[in-house]
Amino acid sequence: VAVNPQDQLRFAISDLIGEDEVTPAHVTLSLLAEFQKDVSDFLKGSNRDVDPSKTIVSIETGSLALVASGLFAAGALWSDVEHLQSKDSLSLIDSKRANVVERWQTLAQKNPNRHYSIADSSSQVVFVIDSTSNYFRLEGTWVHVEKYLHGTIIDMGGKTKANVHLELENGESLTIASTQELLVKDNQNRLY
Repeated sequence: VAVNPQDQLRFAISDLIGEDEVTPAHVTLSLLAEFQKDVSDFLKGSNRDVDPSKTIVSIETGSLALVASGLFAAGALWSDVEHLQSKDSLSLIDSKRANVVERWQTLAQKNPNRHYSIADSSSQVVFVIDSTSNYFRLEGTWVHVEKYLHGTIIDMGGKTKANVHLELENGESLTIASTQELLVKDNQNRLY
């Protein structure tokens, strides 16, 4: 489902306090403050796509929901919201937004009554975070490679920090880290 940039996003949190559901009329101050900060951080992102001091918010029922308006021009925000339709998207979105999603996921996994949702202005839920959510970051893939440099070894060794000084064919000089053990084991004289 493609997410089209719109003017509003609805952030909702559902939970229980005792046996009563969280609502705008029934919420702890700390939960309200924590949720407000997370929504603000998510909207801003690392690049401050949205200025919270200029964002109009309404508080709605249906658990506790903050509806942020004036978001049409926040292209990076909408791109990140669209990426969140995939579970492996945390490495693709703004790091600050990813941190909020990870925090919400951790809290929801500790408390099965808690879940978070973000919906667009047509009330279409873009994504939900609950105790079964599994958003994650893909770690960079490392590939083993060999690289060959052609040049002349000018110096090898080092009393405390072993290295090799190599002058490349183009005249550039490189200092390459090594170990004393590796240099001792080399039976061939490679200088000049």
